[in-house]
Amino acid sequence: MALQPSPSARLASFAHLSTLANSFLPPLGTILPLALWLAKRGKDELAVDSAKEAINFQISTVLWALAFIAPVLAFPALAYVAWAALVALWIAWIILPIVAAIHASRGARYYYPYTWHVFGEGPGG
Repeated sequence: MALQPSPSARLASFAHLSTLANSFLPPLGTILPLALWLAKRGKDELAVDSAKEAINFQISTVLWALAFIAPVLAFPALAYVAWAALVALWIAWIILPIVAAIHASRGARYYYPYTWHVFGEGPGG
């Protein structure tokens, strides 16, 4: 018999998976974790930490995409390299929230790799 995740773990998983909503309705993937963060602030540490981490991941993904595209403006020959990097980033953008949701469903915090932690503390904090 499988153990059911706690309500806190379910909310934490939802925070990570909500990132994928940006595929369909771009602002929704940011609004959902932000709403969760504001609603559960001071009440559910795991859910709030997961919501902050999901937002940090979204911000970092945009910054990484810009970092891959910007050099192409000066050096068009780098377009193929930038394209390959953007494909890898897109794959990570799909897979990492799913991995994070699995960790969160077990009640564990998950910190995305190569993420700038604007909100909250990172894994070393």
